Amino acid sequence: MTFNVPYMSTDQAGHITALDATTVTIPTCSLSDTGTGNVITGLTLSSSSGAFTVSRSNVGSLALTGISALATTGIEETDSINSAFAKIESAINTHTTASNPHNITAETIGLNKVVNTRQIDSIATAVANNIVTWGNNGHTVQDSGTTVNDIIEAAATAVSAALTPPAVSTSLFDGGIQGSVQNWDSAATYRYRWNSEGWSNLTSSTTPTYRPTATGTYTLTIEKTKYGLVTTGQDTRSYTAT
Repeated sequence: MTFNVPYMSTDQAGHITALDATTVTIPTCSLSDTGTGNVITGLTLSSSSGAFTVSRSNVGSLALTGISALATTGIEETDSINSAFAKIESAINTHTTASNPHNITAETIGLNKVVNTRQIDSIATAVANNIVTWGNNGHTVQDSGTTVNDIIEAAATAVSAALTPPAVSTSLFDGGIQGSVQNWDSAATYRYRWNSEGWSNLTSSTTPTYRPTATGTYTLTIEKTKYGLVTTGQDTRSYTAT
């Protein structure tokens, strides 16, 4: 496109001395985009013709300019994207087939306290529903030969025995009264008292005796404690002072 731009000349007094025009030519713009590829890599303009020229390339063929070399995969800045992906794929395939490629140890994942000799070994034979207990080596298990029902029944028997009160009997002897426990339980503890006097400990080798000073009725109370359960038994005897 061409057009004239007018201009004028003046003297020192400001009088117009001449009228003229200058021709201006603007080049017609055009675009040249004949390359192949899915990425525009450059755009240039010709100052004389006003033509734009587009440069294209495929994204996979672009070089990784400016990237730092990666020793693990061997990727360099001169590699294209396609060749870089090929190196990554090769590194992954090699990595997945390598034995412990990261040199992982028990310490690095917090398992340094776990050792094979302290893991639980399996039981060669066992009876269904039996309770498993620890062996004497501290890390193997063994069949206890006992079920939960066995334990419950044993506990019920023990509690029943603990709740059985002492069978107390008394007899007279020359000058006093003595007592005894007919169903002594060696796993229990005992104490006794006469009437409302203070308590005294009782063992299987001692006999509770009392020497009254007056005629009357005297009661022997024996207390049994087992598994924290307390029961008592009593027997009363009449005594005539002489």
